[in-house]
Amino acid sequence: MPEISFLFKEALKPTWKMASEIRVGGAIEYPIGPRPWVPGPMMPGEGIYAAPFECECIIDVFAPPGKMDAIWGSFLSTLGKWGYEVKKVNEVYEVSPAYTEYYQKIIGQKRAWENEIKAAFASLSKSIEDFELLTHDLRKYAEYLSYYENLQRAKKEKKEEEIKKANHIFRAIFVDQVDVYTGEGLSMRSIAPRWPTIIADFMELGDEDLDFKKIAKKLNVSKAEAVILATKNRLFLEWRDRMFIPMIKQRYSLLRRLVEARRHSIMEYREQLRIMMARYEYIKEMKPHFFENVWWWRPGTIPLVVSMFSVWAWKPFGLEEKHKAIRENMEYVTAREAGFNKKEIEELKKAGVNVNKIPGLPVEPAYDKWVRYIKDKLEKAYGVKLTPIDVCNVMRSLASRFIYPEVHELTGGSGLKAGEAWPYSPYYILLEIGVTEQILKLPNGVVAEDFWIQPLKSSLATQNIIIGKNLELIAKERYVERKVSLMLGEYGVSKEGLEKIDKIIQQEFPETFGAEVKKEEKKPSFLVELKESINKFKENIAKVLDNLGIRLTFMYPGPYEPIIYDRIAEYYFPVPGKEYGKIIRFLKKAIGVPG
Repeated sequence: MPEISFLFKEALKPTWKMASEIRVGGAIEYPIGPRPWVPGPMMPGEGIYAAPFECECIIDVFAPPGKMDAIWGSFLSTLGKWGYEVKKVNEVYEVSPAYTEYYQKIIGQKRAWENEIKAAFASLSKSIEDFELLTHDLRKYAEYLSYYENLQRAKKEKKEEEIKKANHIFRAIFVDQVDVYTGEGLSMRSIAPRWPTIIADFMELGDEDLDFKKIAKKLNVSKAEAVILATKNRLFLEWRDRMFIPMIKQRYSLLRRLVEARRHSIMEYREQLRIMMARYEYIKEMKPHFFENVWWWRPGTIPLVVSMFSVWAWKPFGLEEKHKAIRENMEYVTAREAGFNKKEIEELKKAGVNVNKIPGLPVEPAYDKWVRYIKDKLEKAYGVKLTPIDVCNVMRSLASRFIYPEVHELTGGSGLKAGEAWPYSPYYILLEIGVTEQILKLPNGVVAEDFWIQPLKSSLATQNIIIGKNLELIAKERYVERKVSLMLGEYGVSKEGLEKIDKIIQQEFPETFGAEVKKEEKKPSFLVELKESINKFKENIAKVLDNLGIRLTFMYPGPYEPIIYDRIAEYYFPVPGKEYGKIIRFLKKAIGVPG
């Protein structure tokens, strides 16, 4: 068995990182700061997202297969016990075909799922085809029964005009589809040359007209024609009441059951496909030539399995000087106080959200400009729409972690909660961990595993950044759902991008499908524009003064800590630093590294 080797490197990088260096597993560059002393867009007081230079390392462990997987699972479980919210961000695989065992387990399994999805699509397509045929027949029989209902209702109410109008349909069907097949010289169409008005006269008859003498007198026709009309009327009544309507009832009842069965099967097939394709998306293969220039990538001679994944974990911390008391009861704020605008509040109301009872967070408004900035970036990166309801749900999720384990509506009334209680604070320890796991089989038959963590980073982040991280997880989930919906035909491509099929149809035929008329958005009020202008002016003045070496903290309004050197560096940074040290000690001990 090969020896376990451990490589530990402290990253010698500047104290404040650029966004491209900070993000791990995300699709966007998060705003870092505060500036102007930090190369990021956030001003002092608006938020914090940075890591001390000593809180980042690379860990490389070369060990027998399975050893690091056990340690990794234990580590993530321990993070949960330490009070962290742990989330896996992404995961991709690459397997060399020469590694038969793993190829069949991973990539081979994905190919098998492809065949299952194809078969499920074929079943769905056949069900939709059958459904269309059945609904076509059902609509036809439903129309016949509707006419019969009108006839029976008119007879009860003794409305002669309504009776004649409803009966006219059945008489027309009888002439066109039944009587015409009685043969030459017998059908009304074939004897029309002798009595040109015989069909029109037949349409004027009522159900009570069975005596040829009364018919001759009523319609002023010859007795010969009246005899034929009386005979045809008897045949019509026999056909309508004893053959046609009973047959329509029976077929409608049968088709109604078949249509409902097909509708339910289509829904089931769609849900099965949604699950199958979501599972299929879980195993993501790396892009071709991803490792082409990497020295250890030799799939032709050494069987390899490569797995890359990222994990985020966060928990808040409180400073005694800043937050002396710990909250015991959760407070609520209005949607306006939480940062939602008028249009977003209307959306929340439509979704049934109580806009006067939004879960409060340590810093309000929680929906600030940087959350909006992150939200806009995520929508462009993932091509999805994040709604105010999503933001509200993130607030609710974060707020539920601040309450104690008691019966409370935010915890679902369970009275239980795992991990440490969260202190009521807007400042978080954010762990961002990227892992590359390599399993290789050497020519002598030895199987080894290289578990590479780059980076393991402990950052200081404020509430708005954590809300953004939660929104990205929602965006990723919605992105997968959208891909599934595209394959199921629920979405299509329009001039404005990807939209639901119903909305595209409304745009194509607005008069037919009743598209909603777009309302012109109102311009911001004068007070709102004035406030934005003042804040922008303050920000520009602060930048100019900083370039001259003058640091005026009061020029940066905001709910978070604005004093960088005296408070953030002295009081806040040591907290993620200590947590980072605890994590490193845990991993060293688990791996077996002395010290």
